Amino acid sequence: MPQFVLYGASLVGDKVLLPLDILRMGPTYLPYAPGEKVIMPHDRVLADLVQTGEPMRLFAVAEVRAGRMPLWNPYNYCGSPFLASNYPAVFSPFRVVDYIFPGPRTIAWVQLLKSVVAGLGAYLYFRRVLAIGYWPAAITAWCYPLGSVFIFWAVYPLSFVLLWLPWLLLFVDGAVRQPGGASAPLLGLVTAALLVCGHLATAAQVLLAGGMYFLWCLVDQHSWRGLWSAAAAKSIAAVTLAWMLGFLLSAPQNLPTAEYLRISRRVASRQVGKVEDPPVGLSGLPQLVLPYFYGTSQQGSAYIAPRNLIESPAQAYAGLVLTLSVAPLGLSSRRHRSINLFWLVAAIVSAGYILDVPGIVHFYQLFPLNLLRNNRFVFLAAWCVLSLAAVGLEQIARGEARWRDVYFVPLVLLVALGGWCILRSVYLPLADLPKPGAVYNVPVDPVAIYGWFRRMYVSAAVICAAGALFWVALWTGQMARRGAIFAVGLLALVEIVFTAYGFNAQSERALYYPRLPALVALSTAERGRVCGVYCLPPMLNLSHRLADIRGYDGVDPNYYIELLDLCRSEPLKPGRFQYAVTHWYYPVNSPILDMLNLRYRIILGAPTAQARFAAEGYNVVENTRALPRPFVPSRVRTVESKETLLRELARKDFDPREVAYVEGRVSLGESPCRGTARIVREIPCQVDIATEMDTDGLVVLADLWYPGWKAYLDGSAVPVHRVNHALRGVIVPQGKRQLVFRYEPASFTWGVRGALVALALLSVWTSLAWWNRQS
Repeated sequence: MPQFVLYGASLVGDKVLLPLDILRMGPTYLPYAPGEKVIMPHDRVLADLVQTGEPMRLFAVAEVRAGRMPLWNPYNYCGSPFLASNYPAVFSPFRVVDYIFPGPRTIAWVQLLKSVVAGLGAYLYFRRVLAIGYWPAAITAWCYPLGSVFIFWAVYPLSFVLLWLPWLLLFVDGAVRQPGGASAPLLGLVTAALLVCGHLATAAQVLLAGGMYFLWCLVDQHSWRGLWSAAAAKSIAAVTLAWMLGFLLSAPQNLPTAEYLRISRRVASRQVGKVEDPPVGLSGLPQLVLPYFYGTSQQGSAYIAPRNLIESPAQAYAGLVLTLSVAPLGLSSRRHRSINLFWLVAAIVSAGYILDVPGIVHFYQLFPLNLLRNNRFVFLAAWCVLSLAAVGLEQIARGEARWRDVYFVPLVLLVALGGWCILRSVYLPLADLPKPGAVYNVPVDPVAIYGWFRRMYVSAAVICAAGALFWVALWTGQMARRGAIFAVGLLALVEIVFTAYGFNAQSERALYYPRLPALVALSTAERGRVCGVYCLPPMLNLSHRLADIRGYDGVDPNYYIELLDLCRSEPLKPGRFQYAVTHWYYPVNSPILDMLNLRYRIILGAPTAQARFAAEGYNVVENTRALPRPFVPSRVRTVESKETLLRELARKDFDPREVAYVEGRVSLGESPCRGTARIVREIPCQVDIATEMDTDGLVVLADLWYPGWKAYLDGSAVPVHRVNHALRGVIVPQGKRQLVFRYEPASFTWGVRGALVALALLSVWTSLAWWNRQS
């Protein structure tokens, strides 16, 4: 029901659960008509959903429905691994719904399904592991998929990974306590599910949380002295084997991903100490219980803290009433004392990085944790709060809630926080609020923003007062009354739904990637790659199946980026899109871009004389110097080092028609090479080229060189050379030949084999567990 409250218009098909108004920002995709009023999008921070996520979903769905495995994306980065980028979540259980119903309405229904699965997992954990009653478990389970991490990251792959957290903890607990039961093989399945849901870094953090919980379960079940016993060894073996089989079952996804990450610029920068989201410090504490304390980036507001809201401590929000009222009450449960202590420690560890707690921050700087965005690990703190709150509700339901003097601490915190909010509503921090001007060419209205902050602080003060009344009711004995749990549960649920309401945009269906005449004309024009000039960010080209020299997949293949860096209009500024270095790439006149088949520049504005064609605010300018994708250079030179190669490519007199640089040795002699090549057929994982060589020579295909691409000349396998640092090339002898490039990654093949083995072992293991249970 809360999901219908939040996303009902999208569930019934009237709207689309995407911030499609972002397509008009900048403008990004939809140019404004002359005289049309420019408006601020609902939330510009959520741009990835429409600029990257949905185009990739549509591409994956189209390939699978066409009967092809979407291993390769030929439309970005001059080609790049698609499945290996992990984001498309091709093997996610939820993606099956998309394959059957590919329309945009499915987005909201998958969101609903995700929330049901997450809530059901939380309910089962609270009932079976914490051993609490129906209503305490149900109420906290309702709240789990409504926390900030699920609202901020709704539709993002990150939230589809996090929904498996309670299931992981449930089966870890069961595997430790009953190694011969069904929990262990089910743990393997859940591990595989979270590893293929589209966000490997978050999956690693969920597994880290599961590892911490596993250690606690071992000690709780076998005691410190019993860790060396045969019973403990069975528990360790069961969990270890389950995780290994889970990794093996997800290998078709994660072996290609691991291979791709080896050439990632983002991973390389993290290895040398670069941090994309540094800690915010103790100033982020209010956001743990009041996520909008510093505002938002949404229309009519402003965010006055560093970076952005969805990467802030607000990700840990699980409800103010649950955090500062109900959860402390759960600490008084004697039968949950051990696990409560674990939740307290886990919450501090998970929130310690983003709050810049000394010692904990240094722990996250160690390898391999330094490769992750550790500000997001704060999601575990939200789960810890919910677990404590579930026990607190159990205390109320049992009539065991009693006032203790220690409860003055949360009561004082609530009163102080409420008073601070009232003070800020009267004396707004004017220095922090935006001044009159424009953001993304959209006028800023300070008066409206001041009004938004006042309303937010007053609402926060009311919620703090409700939390304080909870403690007053406990103090006066009212909490022992029958039905108190329903009053508290309703208060907590209303608060968390109120906070979540309206955060995610639901857009008009007419904004869903309408066909643009200029881009339609490009898709039917002579083949050639495109690049938007401060418009049409990478991946939006997929909406019209245009091939872009840019890309955005969270990896950024380093040697290709190094090639583009040689012809930037200006060096990349520190802090600006370091995580997406081609996002606003400005193409300059360069022989390297000619070599990459950059034929069309897409420019916003009124029609110009230079435009090949223009429509609806777009000008398309043709680069007549662009080489065809397959070409034959006159000479071939070998290079010994990367530095020498990049220096030669950066020369102003470099001409890709005249010379190609190859890593390794080739023997073509000194005579000029002559010949032609043309593409006769192409699908994402295969390119068929007809060659007609007057001499032996090198046929260069201006597509990304990458392990897994094989070449076949007249049906026989031939070596694929790495040419000009990032492209593919094959030596072709004189005469007419048929050259076929086919993407056949060994990592995927071995991954499939491993998955089949894991599936067989898990099936046998599950059957044995069922047999033991029956007997």
